[in-house]
Amino acid sequence: MDDLRRIAQQYSTLALQIDAKNKSIYNDREQRKILELQIVDIMKTPEFATVRNFQHGGSIFKIDPPGTWKGSWHLSKHNLKTDIVSYWNSGQPVTADDCFKYIVTQQDRRDGNTDWRVNWTNPSGH
Repeated sequence: MDDLRRIAQQYSTLALQIDAKNKSIYNDREQRKILELQIVDIMKTPEFATVRNFQHGGSIFKIDPPGTWKGSWHLSKHNLKTDIVSYWNSGQPVTADDCFKYIVTQQDRRDGNTDWRVNWTNPSGH
């Protein structure tokens, strides 16, 4: 029984440490998002209208305007079913490859990116 209590205590301690770190990381990501929005606001100005890359302190920043990038996407079950039915009812010959292409095209239309994106890399690793 003592072993179980000891392990349960270790587990609880570790779980609390992970929760605290996750909260800290969440706050850091929120702060990073605010800074990204500030960068985008500056990059939208006429002074930077043609600038899409810049370097600072060993880091490289790449700024992507809306419509010039595609992120990962999530296809809901509802949209998947709707797309398959729509493809099936289109009257064209049904093939797996064409169905896949049709679904991707439909999802790309739904996901038209209207946001700016800031990509940051630090080749030096610092």
